[in-house]
Amino acid sequence: MFVHRFLILTTIGLLFATVLNVQGKAIITVADSSSEHTDTDLENLPEIPVFGHTNPDTDAIGSAIAYTAYLREHKTNAKAYRLGTLNKETLYVLNYTGAEMPPLLPDNIANGSQVILVDHNESPQSMKNLKYMQVIRVVDHHKIGDLTTVFPVYLRFEPVGCAATVLAKTFFENNFKIKRTIAQLIISAIISDTLYFRTASTTADDHYVVEKLQGISEIKDLEAYSTEMFKAKSDLSGYTTRQILLLDYKSYVFNGQSWGIGVADTWYPDFLFNLKKLLAQSLAGLKM
Repeated sequence: MFVHRFLILTTIGLLFATVLNVQGKAIITVADSSSEHTDTDLENLPEIPVFGHTNPDTDAIGSAIAYTAYLREHKTNAKAYRLGTLNKETLYVLNYTGAEMPPLLPDNIANGSQVILVDHNESPQSMKNLKYMQVIRVVDHHKIGDLTTVFPVYLRFEPVGCAATVLAKTFFENNFKIKRTIAQLIISAIISDTLYFRTASTTADDHYVVEKLQGISEIKDLEAYSTEMFKAKSDLSGYTTRQILLLDYKSYVFNGQSWGIGVADTWYPDFLFNLKKLLAQSLAGLKM
């Protein structure tokens, strides 16, 4: 069964919401706005936070956990965090691997704190007060956005299907011993981001990493495992329409205009198409 990927597009400042079907994809436009972080009681964290984007997916979480393990091995006092609620696929992966769910990143981190980004680099997709932080490392597979730094920073960007692929290559190059749980998380992230090698963004490197780590991961049947992952992701029951819209939502700025792009992957496209009117109603009042 093929997994259907739906795109949700939102623009900031519009006063209406529309739902269009284009070549089997649901494209949705909606009003949006943002607010400035104003907390005054700031916190100094004992470890350097490592985190992926808001509305985290399996790559954002798996990469944060994997990179934290690598950094700790190299004497960096790091800790994985998340920027939001986890979707059902990611929860399935954490349960399968036995990896601990990263805690939510506090929203009152002291200005000037060091942070490490994975699977994103644009401020609209990150912690609200990122501009006040000292970003020291970024590992990503997306386009370079608005990130600026005061001090030199370690950057690694590669045009591959998954941030975890970039991390795995880093681990291989530095002879980092990848344990079973980390191998499982990396493979899960690649399966998720590439829809098990079906997306146009899939590269030979993604295939190579999975092939090299499968033995360590002890996942004997990748097809069966990916099926269970996609079953979990496709289960949209229990979500409000607003929650569906924000399951995998990222914000961007194009030509001075703020946009949001959300993705919903499911084996059951009729479920989403039947919710078009309710989705439009939720979008009309959505404030990002």
